[in-house]
Amino acid sequence: MTKKLFGFLLLSVISLAVFAAGHKPADIPMVHLQDKTKYACNPDGVLSDAAIARIDSTLSWLEANKGIQTILVVVRKMENEDSFSFALELAQLHKPGHKEKNTGLVILLSTEDRQYTILTGRGLEGTLPDAICKRIENRYMLPYLKEGNWDDAMIATVEAIKKYTEGDKELHGFTNSPAEGDDDGLMPMILVLFIGGILVAAGYYAKRQRKRCPKCGKYDFNMINETFIGTVVRNGARYKHYRRCYVCKNCNHTVFKDDYDRDEDDFIGRSGGPIIFGFGRGFGRGFGGGSSWGSGGFSGGSFSGGSFGGGGASGRF
Repeated sequence: MTKKLFGFLLLSVISLAVFAAGHKPADIPMVHLQDKTKYACNPDGVLSDAAIARIDSTLSWLEANKGIQTILVVVRKMENEDSFSFALELAQLHKPGHKEKNTGLVILLSTEDRQYTILTGRGLEGTLPDAICKRIENRYMLPYLKEGNWDDAMIATVEAIKKYTEGDKELHGFTNSPAEGDDDGLMPMILVLFIGGILVAAGYYAKRQRKRCPKCGKYDFNMINETFIGTVVRNGARYKHYRRCYVCKNCNHTVFKDDYDRDEDDFIGRSGGPIIFGFGRGFGRGFGGGSSWGSGGFSGGSFSGGSFGGGGASGRF
């Protein structure tokens, strides 16, 4: 019993020591890297789920429409007790913002250290200069912080930033590219179009080859007669068997062929649907139900290499 009590107390002391030491920038889990729709890092559970949802929605709009990539972090305590240094280290570590435009943004709140920082990338310093960042903090963030209302402080801050950036016509949303890992919707469509193009070309080639005379090589081979032989089943699919007579208009060469045409009334798929372009059941199912499409989940995002020069504002409350 004494050993168990001692072990419990030791574990409690260690946990308290870790908690008291505070967070390091490298220890903050970047939720955006796991889910591209998430931006608010809330490792200590300071913010409510409802607040996080509103914050993520606003920051998602900023990235989609203005190209502003944001890291928002709310912790109880920092290890170095300096919000500006903490935010700058976060920015240098993860590099939010487009590499060429440098439109990254870091918003930090440490509730027990009673400090906050808004840090802007080099490309945002014209839209959000230091004075504007300070104004946002004083007008929208501080009143709620003094009340201990962390949720509304962060919500009001990101919504104020949105209002200030809406009028800047120079800011544009990111252009999706494979390097940025945001091509989830584009690449499958390109793949489908590519495969479709191959199928159309293959079908045209096959149809043209059927008109080529094996004797003279001219494309004047035409069917003049066909006889229905019967129905056959192959690999679970039903085909109609025809014997057809082909004659070349150029050299009168005659050929009889046994052709098997897919029965259009046959559906594999009483659980799946008809065969499409000869790819069969697998193709029909894959296109309709598929891997990442319609699965209900979101893939991880990425940061795009933005740089920071120290613009923004910090304060205490």
